[in-house]
Amino acid sequence: MWSPDLAGSRRVEWASIRRSSRARCPDRFRPPTAGDRPEAGAAVPDDVGFATKPQQARTMLEQAIAAGVPFAWFTAFGQNPGLRDWLEEQDIAYVMATRNDDEVPAGLHTVSPVKAMIATIWPGAWRRMSCGDGAHGPRVYHWAWTPIRTEFAHGRRGWVLARRSIGTGEIAYYRCFGRRGTQLRDLVRVAGSRWAIEQSFQTAKNEVGLDQCQVRRYDAWYAHITLAMTAAAFLVVTRAAEAARGVPAQARQADPTDQQRDPPPVHPVGPDHHAHR
Repeated sequence: MWSPDLAGSRRVEWASIRRSSRARCPDRFRPPTAGDRPEAGAAVPDDVGFATKPQQARTMLEQAIAAGVPFAWFTAFGQNPGLRDWLEEQDIAYVMATRNDDEVPAGLHTVSPVKAMIATIWPGAWRRMSCGDGAHGPRVYHWAWTPIRTEFAHGRRGWVLARRSIGTGEIAYYRCFGRRGTQLRDLVRVAGSRWAIEQSFQTAKNEVGLDQCQVRRYDAWYAHITLAMTAAAFLVVTRAAEAARGVPAQARQADPTDQQRDPPPVHPVGPDHHAHR
């Protein structure tokens, strides 16, 4: 999943400016062979060709920059050196999940897998921190980081970030790039933003039917996704406006984002019914 983090340094409602990578998107049809254009029957425009996920991510970032969309970080799951190099050239800070055997500069003319670099960190350097709220409260892990020892464009810095599960000890790894003075808590916040983005997509699926499309034609898919995301944006803006006015969540009867799609039935309490706390 390739998702820009639009939060900057402030807590705001999350916005998603990418197309859903889980749908069978006609944008990513296979390249046509000679005399064969299978996407023609799906009404895919002639100027829409095949693009990999990293290529789509770069295109969407270019569009966001051209449109003046404010964002401070880019976060993604996936290993793509070409995309990372481009982000660094554009001076776009990022936190990107990577494999444990991904090799990074560890000194003069030497490289080391991120797993080995994190293994050398003093045990007391791990910090117990929350990367955001989840369905069951704060998502708390142990976090550690170490610098990537090489020169970066624009005088920036690079780091390897590690997230260790408190329960299982399993470790996930990230490659990071950003301004000098970036703190560990900044990288943790950005790494955790992927859950919030996933949550926003799940909310859009539940409340406005984002994923309820058969994707048989490009124009039908495009219209459905556009309308669904517009409706979701309206609900988010409405919710934020009511929250700013101090309207309690319980009073937002018109806001389905505060309710389950199918609320459980209410059973009356009578002689044959018992209330359970």
